[in-house]
Amino acid sequence: DRAKECWRWAVKQGLVRHNPWAEVERVGRAKRGKPKLTVDETNRLADACLQDADTSDKALAILVLIFCGVRVSEVTRRQVRDVDAGGTRLNIPAAKTRAGERAPAIPEVIQAAVQLRCKGRPGTAPLLQNTLGRHPHGDWVRLGLKDYCARAGVPFATPHALRGGWADIAYSAGELSHRVAAALGHSS
Repeated sequence: DRAKECWRWAVKQGLVRHNPWAEVERVGRAKRGKPKLTVDETNRLADACLQDADTSDKALAILVLIFCGVRVSEVTRRQVRDVDAGGTRLNIPAAKTRAGERAPAIPEVIQAAVQLRCKGRPGTAPLLQNTLGRHPHGDWVRLGLKDYCARAGVPFATPHALRGGWADIAYSAGELSHRVAAALGHSS
């Protein structure tokens, strides 16, 4: 919205002829975020990813997003050494905010797949790797998510929407809002 405003101003001032952002449409609902999957849809997506969790880093990345409520960059930037406490915690030592520095629990259902990625690898190696053996980019996760949503027969949801879905599920299960916020790495 700010880019559009700036370009509208530049057109009005005669600094440019055309606003290249004028035709760009918002994704999702204004002030409401992007569409999220239902609990049933999330379960179907998780089931599809669990089938490949031991062999596909994309499937495992999606499962970490679903079960840990982390940001995409917080999963793609992890190193082997960030898997801690016997493979039950995922250290996030640097994040978007100071509150984002945390160590969410790795659920038992994906612990073995996470531990498999660590076995015999140096601590500085990427936990999840793209085809070049490097830390993947967020688009790598988004494209994988698109594929797994299709396999699961659910609507496409963005990786960040999985984080919001995690928060909704935790809150509706009775978790206190300030604890959900802390688990997401929010200060309030």
